[in-house]
Amino acid sequence: MPLTLLTNDDGVDAPALEHLALAFAELGDVLICAPRFPQSAMGRSYPRGNDHGIIKKYDPLDSLAEDIHAYSIVGSPALAVANGLLRLGFPLPDLCVSGINHGVNIGASLTSSGTVGAALEANDWQIPSIAISLQTQQGQDPHTLDWMPSTHFAMQIAAAVRASGIPSDVSILNVNVPASATTESKIVQTQHTLLNYYTYPPCPDDVALEDAHNLGCISAFDPAEVEPGSDLEALCQGNVSVTPVAKQWASKTSVSHLLGRNP
Repeated sequence: MPLTLLTNDDGVDAPALEHLALAFAELGDVLICAPRFPQSAMGRSYPRGNDHGIIKKYDPLDSLAEDIHAYSIVGSPALAVANGLLRLGFPLPDLCVSGINHGVNIGASLTSSGTVGAALEANDWQIPSIAISLQTQQGQDPHTLDWMPSTHFAMQIAAAVRASGIPSDVSILNVNVPASATTESKIVQTQHTLLNYYTYPPCPDDVALEDAHNLGCISAFDPAEVEPGSDLEALCQGNVSVTPVAKQWASKTSVSHLLGRNP
């Protein structure tokens, strides 16, 4: 019986998590290990605090189906994944799906994404992992969104990963679904754009630290500068973007001219 690990960075009560849980429960057991509170832009951090790592059953999701085992964990998305795998006593899941994030994860902000961070954490446990995000507008209420198309693509890509695996040089699959997507939308393989998708204006002194990330806005990028084959181009064209994130971050470009002479 397959076991799917579900996590996110929008918190255990995010509406998209319920959609994913019910969909994947039709295929087997589901283990939900999600942050108790929203943890956007936490990347793969491991924050420290007296309450971090506290695990509790999350009844609203746990009661959806017999095969769903839901837990809220105080801490970042990566911390939620690690604590769930280490402490709950379940067998190692054969797949991790992180999301569906409320907002895309592309551009320079990719490494700050808690959605991506959770998937990377699961991958370190040798679990094939998918991070999936839905394009939204600033300030849009996630309870008003149609999560069905992105759930459909999460299931479709997950089925392919279970059938064929992920190439050994790929860490995770980063999936971004355009706001206009339907279940008939085209899926394309893409590369990570070098353009900024989000910009963050200076934070006023009277804004609480935990609210500062909500001040980000979609940048006014020049469409003429969008790279062919990038995840940003796919979104602009209304296509679902799948970017394989490489395990090896090191560039092959020589930097010997920067090293000086050996002593």
